[in-house]
Amino acid sequence: MIDLKKIQKNLKEQDNRITSDPLFVVFQERRVSADSNFSESYWFVLDSETKCEDHKKLREWLRDNYEGEDKAFKLDIMSSLSFPDNIIEELAEREGFEKYYYQDIDIFVTACFTEEGAKDYLRQNQHNLTQPYIYVTSLYRNDEMIGIRELLMNNSGPFKLKRHTLGGKKGFDTTYPLPDLTKFKQEVKHENRTI
Repeated sequence: MIDLKKIQKNLKEQDNRITSDPLFVVFQERRVSADSNFSESYWFVLDSETKCEDHKKLREWLRDNYEGEDKAFKLDIMSSLSFPDNIIEELAEREGFEKYYYQDIDIFVTACFTEEGAKDYLRQNQHNLTQPYIYVTSLYRNDEMIGIRELLMNNSGPFKLKRHTLGGKKGFDTTYPLPDLTKFKQEVKHENRTI
């Protein structure tokens, strides 16, 4: 069972990180190819198993694996890692490495009303995510979401969602009780009548 009373308590008592109407968003990073004009991040790739993410690792790989004919040059590589980057890149190209530029971008995963909800999500799904993190943003001017958040914070009626299994997949019962708002009736004046 998902206990909305607990969610309500967390909404009222959690650290909002100095954010009005906070929403706790889970992001993960994804590495995508980029043009060298727009990214300074790159890696050197020889094959599916050999990747060097910076010049230092490339120097180390060359020191340990350089197959060139110039044995004296190999000894220089082994004794010093201070060659300029452009020479190291030329050596890497001779060995078959290619330089690929990339950029790490943030991908939206899910959003939670409470930090505890976001942390619970990460505990359950972190193994499927790449460098996940929680970011707090504001629901500023999002009347629909603020209204749902306020409903969760101020409703005292019985409102519980039941988990169920359908076809081997976990989900939520599609028929659940609506919030009991009888204690929070508001008089709405519309065209001089009370609704």
